[in-house]
Amino acid sequence: MLLFPLTALVLAAPPVPGAPKALNAMCEEAVAKFREGSLGAGFALLDAAQKAYPGASQPHALRAQVYQAIARKAAPPAAAYFRVRTEDELEAVYLNPSLSRDGRAQVQVELEAVHAHAFPSVTSRDPKALAAFEEGERSFGARDFQKAREAYGRALAQDPGFVLAMLYLGDTYHSERHPTEALTWYRKAAQAQPAFPKAWRFLADGCAAAGRAQEAEEALLSGLEGNPGNRLLWLKLADLLDAQGRAPKKLVFDPPFRPSWGPEGQLTLQATVPDPGAEGLAIWAPLLTGLHGGAQVKVEHPGPGAPPLETPFQLARFFWTLALGALEAQVQKTGTPVQDRYLAAFLRFKQEGRLDAALFVLRFQEAFRPDFEAWKRAHPGEVQTFIRTYGLRP
Repeated sequence: MLLFPLTALVLAAPPVPGAPKALNAMCEEAVAKFREGSLGAGFALLDAAQKAYPGASQPHALRAQVYQAIARKAAPPAAAYFRVRTEDELEAVYLNPSLSRDGRAQVQVELEAVHAHAFPSVTSRDPKALAAFEEGERSFGARDFQKAREAYGRALAQDPGFVLAMLYLGDTYHSERHPTEALTWYRKAAQAQPAFPKAWRFLADGCAAAGRAQEAEEALLSGLEGNPGNRLLWLKLADLLDAQGRAPKKLVFDPPFRPSWGPEGQLTLQATVPDPGAEGLAIWAPLLTGLHGGAQVKVEHPGPGAPPLETPFQLARFFWTLALGALEAQVQKTGTPVQDRYLAAFLRFKQEGRLDAALFVLRFQEAFRPDFEAWKRAHPGEVQTFIRTYGLRP
């Protein structure tokens, strides 16, 4: 599993006030193992800590740090896999009912950082605009919102396309409880760069704080149209709609195999249950082998009607189509309904002609971006339609 020292990446497991001493000690010992490069031993300690203290957030938070560190160093598709694992662990922290308000704010920052490498540029190349922006940051940190607002304004005067300055200018108004002005600037930032999920989150939070729940929902859905893989937007949407009984249900991806990659990138699938069963061996194993880069498909002279296999999305769709076709044949032959909820859902999407939509909405990777943008142009509004129709989230 990509063994390497994490000394500079997992810095510490600071004791959590009020947490049992044994839990803090187990987490500190896990960090020591990670620093040595002993990932298996570190994860085993965190698993033991989680079992002993099932309501604790620390093991999840530490796993997230390690998975994110691996994702930064790994090559695709391992990097995509570990980013999802990072989000899963951070989601567990986010949903912990004992998490403080400041703790949740920190988790939001960490969730946004998972895909920050893929965000469009929202800063400026103008030195004077950057200097004014930094002045605004210092004033905002000192809670002098008027000075911060003036500084962000100067940054925008120097560079009118400085999206982050628009967003933070709006935040000065939000901090002083001026919702109309705050929403105006949040909306400007979101419209200036629709692919920047943080702008839509700020807009949604501002709308919700102003009692404009419908607009908050629309902002989150707009954000997901640009970034359906953004876990924080999904969690915010679930929070918003939960009170109305409309929160999207999590479609849990829990196959009976877990991938790992050797030093040369070779893929191994390790069963996570004693008996993966027919679905596991006949469907999941070949599907995961394809999705995680263990099988390559090359066709030098494709015949008429052959599916395109040139992009990561086209390959993913190919492997899913093969797996779901085999699953459909198995169901018809045995008369036994599909046992795995995830496979059952994707078989339904395929049968209803929504497999592409499901892959983009529920299994998005940044590598899918070119195909996704072309698909959106051909199917305007389909992302939101899919979300509202099926009520599911990744």
